[in-house]
Amino acid sequence: MILDEIAKHKYITIQCHNEPDADSIAAGYGLYTYFTSLGGHEVDLIYGGHNKLTKKNFVTMVERLNIPLTYVTPHYEVKGILVTVDCQYGSGNIYRFKSDHIAVIDHHQPEPLPDNTISDIRPEYGSCSTIVWQLLAEKDFPIRDYPALQTALYYGLYLDTTSFYEMYHPADRNMLDSLEPDLELIHQLNNSNLSSEELALAGMAMMRAIINDKLHFAILRADRCTSNILGLISDIVLQVDTINTCVVFAEHNEYIKFSVRSCEKSLRANEIASFFADNIGNGGGHYDKAGGTIKKKSYLKRYPDTHLESYFSMCYRQFLL
Repeated sequence: MILDEIAKHKYITIQCHNEPDADSIAAGYGLYTYFTSLGGHEVDLIYGGHNKLTKKNFVTMVERLNIPLTYVTPHYEVKGILVTVDCQYGSGNIYRFKSDHIAVIDHHQPEPLPDNTISDIRPEYGSCSTIVWQLLAEKDFPIRDYPALQTALYYGLYLDTTSFYEMYHPADRNMLDSLEPDLELIHQLNNSNLSSEELALAGMAMMRAIINDKLHFAILRADRCTSNILGLISDIVLQVDTINTCVVFAEHNEYIKFSVRSCEKSLRANEIASFFADNIGNGGGHYDKAGGTIKKKSYLKRYPDTHLESYFSMCYRQFLL
């Protein structure tokens, strides 16, 4: 089993994806809790990205549950085995740290991995939290003795399945039925999804929406914000009756972040995201929710006279061909 392989190493570094969401944090925390409980290990739980964690509900989650999550820079040196959780080594949404030993635990579509990587990738699962919960259950780990972990796993599944609406795998339901979370804290987290500044940012983005009624496609430019906010805006936009696919993007100094949503099974969001970032960045995710990063220098070199709205429109039309 993958946990046994990881446990062979004294030093274990667990890496969430950049600007982590609740699922990445919860899954990483589950692994951290398990390996520290074994004794004899030195375990670090880290994340990177252009920004430290700022989204209020995630910050509250980390603080209230005492999750030992540490922000690191690209110069961080990994000791022992590197375990990427809710993401895959070498993908565009994590820093690629050097390590002789790599493990991947994820629920997104598989991507190419270095040789000798050990992995447990289950894209049919609603959350990475579910995978970690099942791995721990198979080891007879007493999850009920860890109330904070139960709450974290519950919240990770809750957000990654759109309030449990998109639970399709029996394992997701089994985990949900087994957990006894702090529902008062969950309620508090649900009521702190947006700051007043982020609300204004989302409103401005939606006011600037460019909608192609013929293609049922929308493009939205947001001011500088995290990937989590882009995803939240995307989720709202997809609820419009004439929109089946959308992209929301934010331009930063050195990169462009974007989020893709699709409710058309024939138009997979992960494939659209990969197409948008082809040769100038990285993109991927799930069939209905995806995202990516475009390197601004590469974009300007290749499309010096093309506005981003025009670029996404052009790429989407090409993707449909």
